[in-house]
Amino acid sequence: MPSNKTQEKEVEKVSSKRSFHTDKSATYWLPKDEDEQFRLAGQHFAIKDLFEGNMHPNIKEALDSEPNMTILDVGCGSCTWIFDMASDYPQCDFHGCDIVDVANKEMIPNQFTFQLGNVAQRLPYKDSMFDFVYARLLALALSEDEWPRAIQEILRVTKPGGWIQLVDADVKNNNQRN
Repeated sequence: MPSNKTQEKEVEKVSSKRSFHTDKSATYWLPKDEDEQFRLAGQHFAIKDLFEGNMHPNIKEALDSEPNMTILDVGCGSCTWIFDMASDYPQCDFHGCDIVDVANKEMIPNQFTFQLGNVAQRLPYKDSMFDFVYARLLALALSEDEWPRAIQEILRVTKPGGWIQLVDADVKNNNQRN
């Protein structure tokens, strides 16, 4: 069995191989490196397959009938969802926002704009700017205390009558009593 010092060195080696964001105000704890972007791309296609598409059927119907929507992906990460959507809806205007810019620069569609931002603080957009705001898997990215502000920001940037789709896991602490 390795000693504590050996274990510490092994942990240090493992953690030093990954690249993380440096935004001290953000609670997101997963890496931002190429391995993570590859994982996120695979995750995107697994979720798309599971739900049989990139969005709720009602939103798809709205996009199909009003194809010139302005769309925001909050916490866009590698932008795989946006790039996939942009190929299906080239007439839409896509925006991505995240605490790090890790989008594949070789694949950026013409109708895409990225901005650094943190949904738990203030998104860098005007009020009522987007027809459709999408956010996926933020449950582990935001603390419980950050959710009210994040929802408030998503509502603020969504146009009246616009669409919001939040896709997330039901994460529960098994140590909490109901």
